Amino acid sequence: MVLKKLVRILFVFLVGSTTTSLFSENQTSGEIQYRKGILLLNNGPALFGEVGEFQGFYFIRNSKIGKKVSKDQVIDFVSEEYYNKIKYSSALKSAFRSLVFFNASADKQWRGFPQDNSPTDGRLEDFFTLWIKIGLLLLTAAAYADADERNHSLKNAYSGFNGKEKHAFQNSYTRYQILGGITIGFFTFTTIKAYVRFGKNDHYKDLQIQGRELRPFGETLDPRTSVWGTSNIQFAFTLYF
Repeated sequence: MVLKKLVRILFVFLVGSTTTSLFSENQTSGEIQYRKGILLLNNGPALFGEVGEFQGFYFIRNSKIGKKVSKDQVIDFVSEEYYNKIKYSSALKSAFRSLVFFNASADKQWRGFPQDNSPTDGRLEDFFTLWIKIGLLLLTAAAYADADERNHSLKNAYSGFNGKEKHAFQNSYTRYQILGGITIGFFTFTTIKAYVRFGKNDHYKDLQIQGRELRPFGETLDPRTSVWGTSNIQFAFTLYF
């Protein structure tokens, strides 16, 4: 049967893709890495600069000054590319793209910076979502064709009272309904998820990127004040290079 062969082909394809994609190993390093990015403050602007992550705090710097910022005062640390991607888009557009392009819009959810050359932009999730959607559509189409063929066979049977043909048609039609429901459900789920995950991190915390002002670190700040422009330095200190 065409439907069974199609199921086998899709299963082998997905298993093969999984084994070839998940090959990288995570490694840990004790060296602190500074990278350019954007600190999203709890109650303040988005600060662009060179940032290092330490135990309990971030350290943001430019060529002249640097500041220590407690993690309690930061929502997250994101890349400039991700910031711009969210700043100039919307949750509705993300959901629409997921529906039209058969992906999960996984790149609209922040998952951290790449580790050991392993991408964190959700491309693997998008890849599998694409092929699951294509597979479900093909299976549903094959189930419909099979049900239609059984229906014609039943019509051609003597007076339509062939019990075997009738039973085969009922099974085929039920299979088509189930696959159709699964397909619609999966498309609906991924579209809603694309809308919900937009502009959030992997804990589904809203990063509030669209309502923020972006400032290069040190451009508008007095190095003798805190990040928030006050003289209180309880949570920050300044270093000169």
